[in-house]
Amino acid sequence: MRKLLILVMLNLFITASYACNNSTINIVSQTTNPDGSITYVLDLGIDLGALDPTHYGFTLEFLSSQNTPSVVAGGFDPLITQADLSSGVSDDLTGLIGGDVNSVVGDSDWNPYDNRTNVLSYESGSIFGSASSDYSLTISVTVMGCVEDINFDSNTNAGNAACIYTVSTGQDCALCSISAVLGTQTPCVTATGQYTQEVIVTYANEPATGTIDVNGQSFVITTSPQTVTLVGLTADGNAVATTAAFSADGACTTPVNFTAPPACPCFISVALGTQTPCVTATGQYTQQVIVTYANAPATGTIDVNGQSFVITTSPQTVTLVGLTADGNAVATTAAFSADGACTTPVNFTAPPPCTVSCIISAALGTQTPCVTATGQYTQQVIVTYANAPATGTIDVNGQSFVITTSPQTVTLVGLTADGNAVATTAAFSADGACTTPVNFTAPPACPVPCAADAGTISN
Repeated sequence: MRKLLILVMLNLFITASYACNNSTINIVSQTTNPDGSITYVLDLGIDLGALDPTHYGFTLEFLSSQNTPSVVAGGFDPLITQADLSSGVSDDLTGLIGGDVNSVVGDSDWNPYDNRTNVLSYESGSIFGSASSDYSLTISVTVMGCVEDINFDSNTNAGNAACIYTVSTGQDCALCSISAVLGTQTPCVTATGQYTQEVIVTYANEPATGTIDVNGQSFVITTSPQTVTLVGLTADGNAVATTAAFSADGACTTPVNFTAPPACPCFISVALGTQTPCVTATGQYTQQVIVTYANAPATGTIDVNGQSFVITTSPQTVTLVGLTADGNAVATTAAFSADGACTTPVNFTAPPPCTVSCIISAALGTQTPCVTATGQYTQQVIVTYANAPATGTIDVNGQSFVITTSPQTVTLVGLTADGNAVATTAAFSADGACTTPVNFTAPPACPVPCAADAGTISN
């Protein structure tokens, strides 16, 4: 080798220890880049004494207990010139990585670093070396992969461990690990149609921040093994294929597979809502019923006390209308029309009865014009009523009509067409107090034919 002669001569005359053991390395900063690589800024101090072997450069080795980092091409200064260094430098240093390591210096002392992706070597091709006395410099290098320690071989050509210095980056490259087994699973809860599932998560080298995320639910990281409980899961008997992972390390994940319990049967319950008092005009009241349910049929209605309602969302408030206020207990049910077995009792008491007043009103209908043959006309009257007497008739303008159903149209006949106003009433014969005015105007009189017009005249 080309340095052999110089080394042999030094070894013949010098037996003292190397002085490179006073070299230094310090990490000024380390910055994580968007692609996950880290850029290290390093202060290097190289101590070269008169008794040291000739200095042809130095190497930096980036180490991890779990992986092999890689120096990023272009992530370092490819050439350190004499202007970059302090006194004692006689030749530039070329930065080399991977298969190029030892391609400039060509010395067996560099062989341990040959073809190493985690090595950055600065080398001089000068016959008499690159430096003869101490120098220092600051360099920047970018490395992909976790690095725990950086070894600085300050005088690689010396081939001596005394020239190697180690600095820690403070990183822990131990790989995160995670596994999971199933814990207790509850059966379907009838009131909700849901269940819970315990998952026992075992892990090591977990992130210092973030959460454990299982099936979209997040949990604070505590101590391994850690039992987490998944809640609000739908009981449908289906397989569930999900994962457990750390939010701060998505690559640290494990499958979590289980099967939901069978769906539970339809469930329904009720509570009473607002009840109105008896309404005087009708003698009726309304009753709210709050229906809570789960696993309701997908079709049909909710039927309460014979009244039907569209299924919406539980809890659902339905209002029973047209109920008779009689003070009696009402014992009925709430059920689904599509699942008669899904039913529950509904019990309440009607409010006391109230005095019901007869109500009547009238509006005018069609009026015919005067009929020439009779001099008369007809007038329709539309009578609207409630709480009508159970017997008797509706009497309008002295004419009586059988009570049917409100609103009821009656026709007054044989009225004299004279153009005069008519002021009369509509009332019930069995309740003279239940009455209302009926006012209209007769059509104009029409000519009445002469009696002779009806026959013939003869001599």
